[in-house]
Amino acid sequence: MPGLIAGYGGDVLYATCWFFFMRMLLPKPALWRVVLYACVICYLIEILELYQAPWMIHLRHTPSFGLILGYGFKWSDMLCYTIGALLGWVIGLLIERKKAA
Repeated sequence: MPGLIAGYGGDVLYATCWFFFMRMLLPKPALWRVVLYACVICYLIEILELYQAPWMIHLRHTPSFGLILGYGFKWSDMLCYTIGALLGWVIGLLIERKKAA
């Protein structure tokens, strides 16, 4: 894979997954609100990575929690999450327009 996709693609897809998960839970709100919710969740999880208590570090080294909680804070992840949520928004718009037609 190209370096850009290998380095940042997972974070973009992570936020896109959060977008669609939130859309499943909240089918009524406007899509822009779902984008906002997905971004806020991803940002909070990223900020939580600054918390380095021993029990949290141990929890992060289990496969399931490591995928959800991440391992270390990076500012670049915030941009990736924004791009991923916006990608979900575009896909969501296309799906909902096709469904309405």
